[in-house]
Amino acid sequence: MSNPRKDLLIYDVPPEIRTALVADAYAQNVSINECAVVILATHYKVKHIPTGVPFTSEDGGKNLSIRGGAKLHRKIDIDRARRGGGTLRGIVLERLALHYGLPAPPIGRRPRGTSSEGGS
Repeated sequence: MSNPRKDLLIYDVPPEIRTALVADAYAQNVSINECAVVILATHYKVKHIPTGVPFTSEDGGKNLSIRGGAKLHRKIDIDRARRGGGTLRGIVLERLALHYGLPAPPIGRRPRGTSSEGGS
């Protein structure tokens, strides 16, 4: 019985969360994704089998791909629904921030178009 994989792409990870996650992954010699999935799986009490992928110095930009099982994705979605008004992205970033003792970003939707410069 395998738990089908389900990917969750987290856009625009705040730099302080990404820095903490990269440092943690480096210290454990695991991939950044593996580090994030272990944090989430532990919090949501979902069994996770490590991939064994070691840390790489890839930059990865501002995004994070959470490659966990469908059960983990479902638990995050249930948490989101129970709390109302949140997004999967918001719930994941909040959990990672709290894990690292950082201020948690809002779990709700972000305004669209915040990355473009200029007016009208």
